[in-house]
Amino acid sequence: MKKIFFILLLFFIAKNIYPQTPVKLSKKQKIEHKEVADIYFSSGAFSDALDKYNILVKQKWPEKTYIEILTKKGLCHENLKQYDRAIESFQECIGLEPKNWKHHLNIARIYEKTSLNSQAVLEYKKVIELNGDKFSAYSGLGRIYQSLWLNSQAIEYYKKALIINSSASIYRNLSKCYEITRDWALASEILKQAISLEPTTEDYVHLALLYSYQNKFDDTIEYLRIAGDRNPERLDIKLHLVGAYFKKGDYESAKNLLRVLKETNPNDSLVYFLSGFIHYFTGDINSSKEEISKSCQLAKSPMLKEYSENFLATIEEKLTVKE
Repeated sequence: MKKIFFILLLFFIAKNIYPQTPVKLSKKQKIEHKEVADIYFSSGAFSDALDKYNILVKQKWPEKTYIEILTKKGLCHENLKQYDRAIESFQECIGLEPKNWKHHLNIARIYEKTSLNSQAVLEYKKVIELNGDKFSAYSGLGRIYQSLWLNSQAIEYYKKALIINSSASIYRNLSKCYEITRDWALASEILKQAISLEPTTEDYVHLALLYSYQNKFDDTIEYLRIAGDRNPERLDIKLHLVGAYFKKGDYESAKNLLRVLKETNPNDSLVYFLSGFIHYFTGDINSSKEEISKSCQLAKSPMLKEYSENFLATIEEKLTVKE
């Protein structure tokens, strides 16, 4: 029994520690393996594809075919978030074809994903130097500089990217750069460009916010209404609209909307809190007390419950003094 155990142990050590001789495939087998690997790759089955490519890279191939296999192996690693392995594959590709911009773009993308920003910048600039996909390179450089809060550099590269191709995502990023620099007017106009290409509800909500920074509450209300029409089930948009009416000084519209919201959301404490706040602000203290009392009963958030209770205490104190 001990002898058998010892033999099995030796077999395990030999298999898992000592390097194994790569399986040599016939020409036909190589072609078949590659066809299957490419099908897996095209269908997004990256783990299965990688198993095949790991075998294929150990076979002898013409250099062009080997680089193709190595590239797809790297892309599989990338999609499986095995970024160190992806870098190894793309570095080998660059070693074989240093003037092929596609390899530099692939590795730049991985460097960016792993926040190796200095290496990513060098590789994106190499893509530009080699007259490769300049749109992707400029976009990548813009994202990196934006992530580093270097907005002037980010703006420069985003503008270069937009000269090549109009992209909603680039317009959104560019808008955020101007927003950070507090140029809300320009941020608004640029975000409108993104909306013209690929409108989303969040774009309209954010555009409304940018107009509110500029105290342009009619525009704020307009875009919040558009956002609300696109997603009528979203209470948060309606509450933003209440806030816009309030900031504009249109208290009746705010109250009317809150009345509707109390009917459609009878158990939402924030709706009652806002209603109570507006009644208090407009001098209707008794109605304010009624609404804030309801907010106290419904509040599930400890913070909102505390605010409601403190507000109610203030209202009661005011009513006592009044009496």
